[in-house]
Amino acid sequence: MNQKTPLPPPDAPREVLTVFAHLASLDTRLRTTYRKLRASVQQGEKIRGELIYVIANREKEIEQRTLELREANETLEQLSREDSLTGLANRRWFAQFLTRAWQGALREGQPVCILIIDIDDFKAYNDHYGHQNGDRCLKLVAEAIQHTVGRASDLVSRYGGEEFVVVLGNTPLEGGLKIAEQIRVAVEGLGIPHQSAKCHPCVTISIGVTSALPTRDTQPETVLVAADRAMYNAKNDGKNKVAYSTTARTGTFQALCLPGDATPRLS
Repeated sequence: MNQKTPLPPPDAPREVLTVFAHLASLDTRLRTTYRKLRASVQQGEKIRGELIYVIANREKEIEQRTLELREANETLEQLSREDSLTGLANRRWFAQFLTRAWQGALREGQPVCILIIDIDDFKAYNDHYGHQNGDRCLKLVAEAIQHTVGRASDLVSRYGGEEFVVVLGNTPLEGGLKIAEQIRVAVEGLGIPHQSAKCHPCVTISIGVTSALPTRDTQPETVLVAADRAMYNAKNDGKNKVAYSTTARTGTFQALCLPGDATPRLS
């Protein structure tokens, strides 16, 4: 569009001059239209570039927001699983974990071992030392249990109040008793004073242990109940002890309390 419109010969007749004048007018209009179209194209390219920039930034922003949302959801999920005081798994997460562990053990033909742990005379401790010290005691006991259990595949949970529960995968009763005794010794070794205790001068725990091979006819709650009854046997036998139980399909129960200073052995 840089070529100039040719001029008519000086002696051209009027009809030719009229044609040339019409062509000159048409050329002017075409050049004007071309400039407008070119400006529109350039403006469109500019807008396109700006849109690409905006879209790219928006995609980055969406990606960042998605990542933040995912992290927030993961944090919320973790908080929904944790006991707010001790940081251990809460009762809700324990129930889900036990169900999955039981189903996995059923498939693999492996035993599931459960420990129920209760702090001895904890109400008296709270009444004497106050709830702030009571919370501190719970945290220390929780840390001792978690540190002793150790395996990432196992679960330590705060079951409620001063009660804790441990799920040990692929662990027979003998192995569960060994770990229970280690936990009992670890908590007693904290040396937390307990002047209001009925039996011992420092904070102690009583532990009930049971282990079972899952079958299609049994539910994990059966083992949980057996461990709980064993724990109460330990309480009734003087506290600061480990007791174990075995369950049969008939639901019969047998418990034997072990002295606190003895290595757990099955009779």
